[in-house]
Amino acid sequence: MQQQIKKKHHYIPKFHLNSWKDESGGLLLYRKDGCGNIEAKRKHPSQVCFENDLYTLKKDLFEFYAHLPDFIENQLAKIDDSAARIYAKVLSKTSFSDLTELEKRSWAIYVNSLLQRTPDQLEAFESSMSSIVSNTLSDIKAAATPDTRRIWETCNDIFNNTNYCENKVRTLLLSFITDKKWISDILGFKWQLIAIDDAFPYRFILTENPVVTVGEDNNIGILALALTPNILWVALPITFNESGELTDLIKYIVMFYNAAQVAKKPRFIISSTMLTNDGFHNYDKIFKDCVQLAVGMRRFNNQAVER
Repeated sequence: MQQQIKKKHHYIPKFHLNSWKDESGGLLLYRKDGCGNIEAKRKHPSQVCFENDLYTLKKDLFEFYAHLPDFIENQLAKIDDSAARIYAKVLSKTSFSDLTELEKRSWAIYVNSLLQRTPDQLEAFESSMSSIVSNTLSDIKAAATPDTRRIWETCNDIFNNTNYCENKVRTLLLSFITDKKWISDILGFKWQLIAIDDAFPYRFILTENPVVTVGEDNNIGILALALTPNILWVALPITFNESGELTDLIKYIVMFYNAAQVAKKPRFIISSTMLTNDGFHNYDKIFKDCVQLAVGMRRFNNQAVER
């Protein structure tokens, strides 16, 4: 079996997290301890937003992936490398207008990857697949005769007693990330950068789900992603024009972004500055009601190592 290269898999890349660092090279990570108290610890970007072996392909009965444990992580690294170059280019010019079509597509894939590659999303994919497999195996078992019962036993061994399902979810992840319809939808939006002045009383935060989506059903109406604590990338339907309606909407998105981040009850909040009630967000209430307990969370066991 080929030796695995990487064990520590970031679902928000370090190049993105680096913008939340202060002069000491750390960023602030807020989480609840086992007693429900909020901890604010300074972390290096390499110590947050990762899980060990999150995308690792494991040996299974068919040994399809025995020699490629890092395949998914390597493909995500290529997406991140392209995005890092685009990210630097965009921030240097504070504009998306100079991007090539290939760069725009690469950025759309990166944004979609942040939606799909989180531990929670992978758990949801695995849960869905487990449910499908369980129902299918039940149907096979119910229809089995004494002569065909071995078929059910073989299927049960393959799907329940090996890493087949986990590997399948991870290989499907790449197809979700590069899905042509989603990417076309994102490319069809109007992209804007919204900068908030240093005099503004708050900064954008990050959680494990950094992309905010606003829409109904499976249709995305608005996408938002903080590029730095001061700069928000927004993708709006092309129907919005330069009008008072658009101006009001942008103001709303700026105010809404942090609230939307914490509405999903994150396990942690990343900030570039100390979070205090700022007149727009009541962080006392957010910490109390929205941030999840860290007890038993494998993610925090991986993340909370001090420098």
